[in-house]
Amino acid sequence: MTFHHALAQAAQRRHLADELRSIVDGNARFDRLTEVAIDTGGSIIDPTKQGRAGPVYAEISLLGLYHIGETMEEAIAEWIKAAQRCAPINVT
Repeated sequence: MTFHHALAQAAQRRHLADELRSIVDGNARFDRLTEVAIDTGGSIIDPTKQGRAGPVYAEISLLGLYHIGETMEEAIAEWIKAAQRCAPINVT
């Protein structure tokens, strides 16, 4: 990964985190995250949709950033916080 690619990915994460924060409805937020995961090759694992043999935690791996939570809502909130900490505010 080149420096330019890493900076572009950080900007994408920051932009998506800001967008997700503005979405109040949990289902709409999850749908937007799913769209981005499909478009960028990320992954989302929701234990409530995996059945008994699935994972215990909700997992998000998107744009080079991984986070987990006890629920999907928590995992999304933690991913947003991490994305905002990883990228400077002035990236465009």
